[in-house]
Amino acid sequence: MNSVEEIWKKRLLKHYEEMQKYLKYMLNDHLLIVLVILAGAAAIGYSNWLTDIPEGFPTIWVIIFSFTLLLTFVGNRTLLEEPDQIFLLPLEEKMSSYFRSALVFSFVTQMGWMLLVAVILAPLYSTGTSYNGNDYLFLLLQLVLIRAWNHYMIWMFIHYIDGGPKWIDSALRIAVNFVAVFLIVQQSWLLAIVVYIVMIGLLLFFRKMTISKPIRWNYLIEEEQKKQQRFYRLANLFTDVPHVKNEVKRRKIFDFVLRMIPFQNKETFRFLYTASFLRSGDYIGLWFRLTVIGGLFLIFMDLPIWGIALLIVAIIYLTGVQLSVLYKKYDFLILPDLYPILKEEKRANFSRLLFVLLVIQGSILSIVSLVSVMSIFSLLVFLAQGLFAYFLVYQYILKRYLKEI
Repeated sequence: MNSVEEIWKKRLLKHYEEMQKYLKYMLNDHLLIVLVILAGAAAIGYSNWLTDIPEGFPTIWVIIFSFTLLLTFVGNRTLLEEPDQIFLLPLEEKMSSYFRSALVFSFVTQMGWMLLVAVILAPLYSTGTSYNGNDYLFLLLQLVLIRAWNHYMIWMFIHYIDGGPKWIDSALRIAVNFVAVFLIVQQSWLLAIVVYIVMIGLLLFFRKMTISKPIRWNYLIEEEQKKQQRFYRLANLFTDVPHVKNEVKRRKIFDFVLRMIPFQNKETFRFLYTASFLRSGDYIGLWFRLTVIGGLFLIFMDLPIWGIALLIVAIIYLTGVQLSVLYKKYDFLILPDLYPILKEEKRANFSRLLFVLLVIQGSILSIVSLVSVMSIFSLLVFLAQGLFAYFLVYQYILKRYLKEI
């Protein structure tokens, strides 16, 4: 390679190709349909809520805290690989352009989350405050600059603390971000200018203190691998990812569930799949997150009964399709192939587990809807979700996703 810039360009191209490779499986037609349904239900509920905002609702504080958290919890991608700490070490003094490009890449690619939150909060800002659209645009422009400050501060603080407690960085930035966002939203421009001067001073101070420090290769590579593994684990819910490193935790609290499974030959894969679901953070985490998200939608969004039914069906569908990849978890292991168990029993064990998980999820969401709506139609939703879960597992997933090759 002729230059450090060329190394960055090749890393970036490799990253984009890998992202495209997995995103085409993740953003399939079925997922997009469900996301559109969820977005539609959220938009309807949000619109209804905005027309009758409760008196005394802390609109300003919701906006301030939302943007403060969004500005603070950002991350930098370096696209470093493990061999770099050996092969790029001689080029350390010339790596400034590489890491500068990495900071710009991190800033641009993560801007989408800020724009999404800004769009969501725009109606609340215009409805719950006395400010206009121009004020909001000026607010967003300043938030973009503060976000760039956060990205650069993270980079410098990594080298400043040199193995010290990382919470100091987050505590410092969340304090500065909160004060800055508060003053900007309140349009206290004189005090905001003072905060900007403090931010510039912090930037110059940490730059002076870190400019001669060596690059923390081990830490940067470890953090980059963590970010890659998070994406791989997400992609692994849609397709097989060879790079994924699964984290397994026993979770003793669920041992009683495994003890309920009969100690029989035909129940072998029922035990294995249940254990994998309970002890792998990816699968149980997915089920739990979607259940909580659905519950929050039902509690805080004023949806009609058909909207409630559509939301529950969408959550069940999304959970079922993504958990279907659990079926192939043991396909690449040798020992399970030696078990004297028919493939039909394996499919039956998995289908039964998936059906039970979806029914439990649907029941929880139905109970939440019954409490929030208090309508006899919620009982029909309770029955309908069970029928849909049965159809989804035994008529759709079993025939489409669980075909034996």
